[in-house]
Amino acid sequence: MLPRLVAEKVRRTIRSQNHESISDDTLTYGEIITYINNEVLASLCTDIKLNNKIRYEKKETRRELGSLYAQLINERIEAPSA
Repeated sequence: MLPRLVAEKVRRTIRSQNHESISDDTLTYGEIITYINNEVLASLCTDIKLNNKIRYEKKETRRELGSLYAQLINERIEAPSA
């Protein structure tokens, strides 16, 4: 059984391509499976891209924080002169 969100996306896609109606007489199992595959694959591709971007940004943030930390450690901290 399809998750509700995927099923709704597939229904919207079929309705938009068939002028707002879903006809059991004209759709074949192959067409329905094609719609499902297209929606699922598009969602998976988007999820993979977002996960890769998040992973890259997390790695970049750690690198930048490490660099900032190293700069702060290497600088001499002097007391303000009175």
